[in-house]
Amino acid sequence: MFQERYRLLRRVRRSTMTSSSRHGDFSEVVRVLNKLEMESEEEKASNIASLLKSVDENSVESLLRILRMDFGEASRIVGTRLARRIVSEAVASITSRRQSEVEELLEKGSVDEALRRRSRALTGESLTISQAYSGMLEACRISGKSSIGSKASKLASLLNKASDEEAAFIVSTLIQGGRRVSDGLLLKALEKVFGKSLGNSIGSKDFYEKARRLVKECKME
Repeated sequence: MFQERYRLLRRVRRSTMTSSSRHGDFSEVVRVLNKLEMESEEEKASNIASLLKSVDENSVESLLRILRMDFGEASRIVGTRLARRIVSEAVASITSRRQSEVEELLEKGSVDEALRRRSRALTGESLTISQAYSGMLEACRISGKSSIGSKASKLASLLNKASDEEAAFIVSTLIQGGRRVSDGLLLKALEKVFGKSLGNSIGSKDFYEKARRLVKECKME
């Protein structure tokens, strides 16, 4: 009886994790972005198109915002000394390092070293694209009354759920601004998803909503 319940629970867990990976696994986004610089424009467009095809429609906007490094009003904070302070406080709290030590490592660009002693929550669940984006956004949100300590605490919670590669990507993005994927490349990727030229049908106005509709239409075909 116990063994049968154990096998059933393992099947359910594997199914849940597979579903998460298929519908918005952040680790795949990190993998693709980390190797973009070494690829041709055609390879970049193809890999981004594959990402867009793999996520559900509710994750499309978060994915595109990460690709464009678009954090709305919070974009003014990303890459600043304030962002570095929030990040260093968050990393210090999960690595038992002094904040000054973390700041020094981040200043040198030693992100992996700064994160080396971090504790990680073993939840058995993958970090989703939407969770990663909303977590980064919250860490640098301008509006609201949350203190630096509160923002750092929320960021620390996000980093604890992330894999090593995901955590390094999140930290690097917040303190350096990340590498933005051009709109031209995103349009090329969307054309691969849709299977034809989009011309001027998708511009800067309502970009995310139009892109979400396109991906949804392709999934319904």
